[in-house]
Amino acid sequence: MPQGKCGLSFTLVVLPTAMAPAQAQSDWTGAASSDWFTPDNWNGPVPSGLITTNIDTASPNSPIVGAAGNAAVRNLTVGVRGTGTLAIQDGAILTGLSGAVGNFAGSQGTVTVSGTGSTWTNAGTIQVGGQGTGSVAVLNGGTLNSGGGASIGLAVGSVGTVTVSGAGSTWNNRPGGGMDVGAFGTGTLTIANGGKVINHTGFVANIGSGAGSLGAVTVTGAGSTWSNTPGVNVGGSGRGSLVVADGAVVSGPIKIANNAGRTGTLSIGSAAADPATAPGTLTATSISFGAGTGTLIFNHTSGSYVFAPAISGIGCVLEPEGTSMR
Repeated sequence: MPQGKCGLSFTLVVLPTAMAPAQAQSDWTGAASSDWFTPDNWNGPVPSGLITTNIDTASPNSPIVGAAGNAAVRNLTVGVRGTGTLAIQDGAILTGLSGAVGNFAGSQGTVTVSGTGSTWTNAGTIQVGGQGTGSVAVLNGGTLNSGGGASIGLAVGSVGTVTVSGAGSTWNNRPGGGMDVGAFGTGTLTIANGGKVINHTGFVANIGSGAGSLGAVTVTGAGSTWSNTPGVNVGGSGRGSLVVADGAVVSGPIKIANNAGRTGTLSIGSAAADPATAPGTLTATSISFGAGTGTLIFNHTSGSYVFAPAISGIGCVLEPEGTSMR
């Protein structure tokens, strides 16, 4: 049988363990100028790939990453609880793990990526309008890259807006996650004047994803494209609308009003209440109506438009005289 001893005295020795280093942080002050690379503009070191970076003021100067500079951060928030703006221009490059624009309730954040070669790359997620109001514009040949998914209007009460406009302007959303335009808040995506948004993921893009959300996507202008290999849900558990106009192209299978009690609208040309415009093109092989209230609207100026995708499910189709659906 086991035997033991009682009444013995022991000394407990606690050996030190390695502590994770505190995450470094730097906050923009803009005290000296608008130059991102000037040390006097930061409360903390000039950001590097190891430093979490916050831009929460636009006074006296808002930051510019320019002159073909190459900047890096750990995680970037523009508009934490206040108002923050950031410009990436003149071929400059900013890289980081994740980006948030308009993070907490009451915040306002704005990021502009403008000019050929100007690039903002996030290896992970990007949130535009997390709980606050966020806006991102990719213009005149700029590039936005996100690797872990994207949300425009993430939380209830948030407002997010993304505009990709101009020849060569591109948003690449790559394989780590999906794309929600109106996750649980209000989200708007506009692709215009030859801009491109490419959803390189295994997840469908959602317009009006969560309960109570409102999502709207407009793709307009020759050369403007929205590529979605896995497809698009227009009105998942919220309200969603997609407008394809004026020579723009949208690819990927489309599902409208996926769930009961929800609303989804796909418009070729213009929304029903707007004046007719030239149509865009869907290269999808199919469009299906879900269990909610789905509407497909043809409101355009072409007298000989041919609509190729097969349509299934129960929904409403509104088409002007002279439109051919086959």
